[in-house]
Amino acid sequence: MSRPHLSIVMPAYNEEARLPDSLPTVLDFLRYRQYPWELRVVDDGSSDATCEVVQRFAAEHPQVVLQREPHRGKGGAVRAGMLASEAEYRFICDADLSMPIEQVERFLPPRRGPYEVAIA
Repeated sequence: MSRPHLSIVMPAYNEEARLPDSLPTVLDFLRYRQYPWELRVVDDGSSDATCEVVQRFAAEHPQVVLQREPHRGKGGAVRAGMLASEAEYRFICDADLSMPIEQVERFLPPRRGPYEVAIA
């Protein structure tokens, strides 16, 4: 996969119950984007089946990345995911989707392509 334009960093600690609903929602939004993207789920040392849930999605969607980290709290998981991502733009998305994923587009600059001028 080429360097992603957008990386959604999702910290996850014991989110086994939430991820089966939130991952498809995020993937449904991202799959029609016209740029390279990744969904990076950062497991924060979960003691439930969080990793297994993410691995099932990653097996079907190569843009889903599972990053395992020791438990350091949400801030540590976010930091680790942001530092590991090579995307041009990186956004945090909680597993409960407290910020609707569609809002991400509001923060991205318009894709101008090879043009020298954009009028909007």
